Amino acid sequence: MQSQAAIDFVRAVDTFMAAQKFLVLGGVAPTWQSARDVDAQRLKLPLEVNGEQSGQYLLLDAFPEHHTLKFCIGIIFLDHVVDRLDYDLEASHANDFSAPLPNLVHGPHWHAWGLNKSSVK
Repeated sequence: MQSQAAIDFVRAVDTFMAAQKFLVLGGVAPTWQSARDVDAQRLKLPLEVNGEQSGQYLLLDAFPEHHTLKFCIGIIFLDHVVDRLDYDLEASHANDFSAPLPNLVHGPHWHAWGLNKSSVK
């Protein structure tokens, strides 16, 4: 059973995901930063909804030195990645068995908000 805070978070993300979003570049060229993975570079671009920026971002992780094309595109909502596309031909990992997802994932895959929101506690 989800807590009230989790229910509120899910509702807020659902509303955000349904809304039209705009990238906010501010007239300045975006700058790549170091990412969580040592060999990755990250670009975090603010998203605007209804003329406001409220802590949501488009996340781009690139792996420029990887021997095959590899990247990640995600949406950050209040410091939580709520939707993510992982493009990696060599990817392989297990999912939480309680999630409505395949138990094993191989290759490029999408962590869709619609499939993951039931796991918010």
